[in-house]
Amino acid sequence: MRRVLLYLISLFTFLTLTANCDIEASIEPKPKVFIVDQSWKADYKVFVVGQSYQADIIVSSKSYESSADWILVDQLYQADIKMFVTTKSYEADYKIYFR
Repeated sequence: MRRVLLYLISLFTFLTLTANCDIEASIEPKPKVFIVDQSWKADYKVFVVGQSYQADIIVSSKSYESSADWILVDQLYQADIKMFVTTKSYEADYKIYFR
């Protein structure tokens, strides 16, 4: 009886750890973005909108912000993506909202 109980506990522990590893592996980090001052340096041109429902992407400077799609950083070497803010919405690849 003791061996069966020990076997069930070890099996349950193994399954729990395996399930947790699968869940954690599916979480992807949010891209870090930096604003550049010239459009030719940028990966994307963006247009800033006034309301979050109008935006394709929500940008926040707080990494713990759960509703943000991208995280704004203050150093170029930290960034995964470089963006240029344009005043013409038809030139933009994305419409963004700063939270």
